[in-house]
Amino acid sequence: ANMDAVLALENKLKEREGVLAELRKENASLTKVHRDQMKALDQDSSVSKDVEERIRTLKNEMRTMKMKYADLKKQQSGLESQLKEKHTHVITLDEKLRKYMAILKGKQTTSHQAPTQDAPSDLEIEKLERQVAALKEA
Repeated sequence: ANMDAVLALENKLKEREGVLAELRKENASLTKVHRDQMKALDQDSSVSKDVEERIRTLKNEMRTMKMKYADLKKQQSGLESQLKEKHTHVITLDEKLRKYMAILKGKQTTSHQAPTQDAPSDLEIEKLERQVAALKEA
């Protein structure tokens, strides 16, 4: 009976040693999986930091570009205003020149009449022609 008890205990011991060996294998496997996951997490956090830095850089670039755009828009508005003023000035001078040319033409056809006070001198007409030409070039 003692022998049966010893054999039963030896069988239980072998069985438990087998379970222990399986548990050790499983533990080693889980440890490896854990290590791999930690490595992957480290890589992800590194990539995440790189992405965050890139986002920060792009936001700064975008802020700079917006400021440049606002400056350029303001500059364009100023240039458009100047252009409008110059265009108005050209039109005024052009009208004045046409008026003087019409007066001068009328003066030449009726040269026996006394010159009117509105009639421009040749010097004034030349000056107006130069101003109109210069403004049209600008």
